[in-house]
Amino acid sequence: MTFFLSQVAFADDSFTLSPETMTVLNQYVEAYGGSSSWSWANVIGNVLFSGIGFVAFWYGRKMKSLRSVILGLVLMIFPYFVSQTLTLYVIGAILCAVLYFWRE
Repeated sequence: MTFFLSQVAFADDSFTLSPETMTVLNQYVEAYGGSSSWSWANVIGNVLFSGIGFVAFWYGRKMKSLRSVILGLVLMIFPYFVSQTLTLYVIGAILCAVLYFWRE
């Protein structure tokens, strides 16, 4: 399934791009993954684990807990480097378990 920018529709059709710009943008989308490199499950996992990481980081800073700060940073950052959905959820669940059970 390939995503082409020319398929994007706007309500008032006031936004148009030149054919050259569309060609370049479509080449960029296809070269860097297009719609095949993401899924809604992956997006939800990114938001979920980054949110948990942000809360852990914030809590760790407030309570001066280095463990929570480090695990919060790891939870916020790791989804950017994991592209497979199952791997994302497994690593996220392990990090959340470590955060929960390894607290001060």
